[in-house]
Amino acid sequence: MLVILIVFFSGIFIGVLFKSKTSSSPNKLKKTIKSSDNIIEYSVFLLLVLLGIMVGKSDKIISSITEIGIKALVITMVSILFSVVFAYIFYKLVKYDK
Repeated sequence: MLVILIVFFSGIFIGVLFKSKTSSSPNKLKKTIKSSDNIIEYSVFLLLVLLGIMVGKSDKIISSITEIGIKALVITMVSILFSVVFAYIFYKLVKYDK
């Protein structure tokens, strides 16, 4: 966990340094952000493929995939239900009028 936090905050630090150096030329910053967006997108795709490979290799996960799916569905439905209920309660408490 400590390694993850160090890497995360290192990225923030590098981003702040990079921002201060490129703030004088906004076009260069826009190009850099666009290229970094592509790198991030492909990195996420690569991570998803690697995650899929690891899940596919695990006999324990594959054998209990229906149980995991049912639990995920229940968690999703309960989350949606409570979100709707609390939004309705908040709406009634605030008495929003246009």
